[in-house]
Amino acid sequence: MTAATGIISGLAATPVVSAEPIVLPARERGDDLRVRVSAPVTGHDLLIIWFAHGFGSNPDGYAPLTDYWAAHGFVMIQATHLAPEG
Repeated sequence: MTAATGIISGLAATPVVSAEPIVLPARERGDDLRVRVSAPVTGHDLLIIWFAHGFGSNPDGYAPLTDYWAAHGFVMIQATHLAPEG
């Protein structure tokens, strides 16, 4: 583990595949839920991280971070949040 980043060194990165938008019906929400899913092209029994990008941003802004995690063995799910009413 490196002291500066807390990331375990020596882990090999795996190529990543992403799919977007995956559209899930969500009538109760008032709009369909659109997600981006990224995962390593190989692996099994992978852990899933549901990544919430936060207000005022979008999933694409965090693609380098989520692709990094996917390249190191995680399935990343990023949802598109509804815009605030106003």
